[in-house]
Amino acid sequence: MDKRMLPPAQAARYLGVTVGWLAKRRVYGDGPPYTKLLGRVLYDRVDLDTLIEQNKRHSTSDHHHQTKSA
Repeated sequence: MDKRMLPPAQAARYLGVTVGWLAKRRVYGDGPPYTKLLGRVLYDRVDLDTLIEQNKRHSTSDHHHQTKSA
């Protein structure tokens, strides 16, 4: 069974980005939502899948409207 909550290294691999990119997005507040549990940063796979879906495009002229999660 797949783990639902992923630490940054696994979340980065899942998204195809670097751990540094995720860290930067946490600072700026425009990345995927995360949970901090007992001092550990964890990403919910459902939120990562949502981020992927929200960023799908059909052409290079599609406009990107990223929404921040509450």
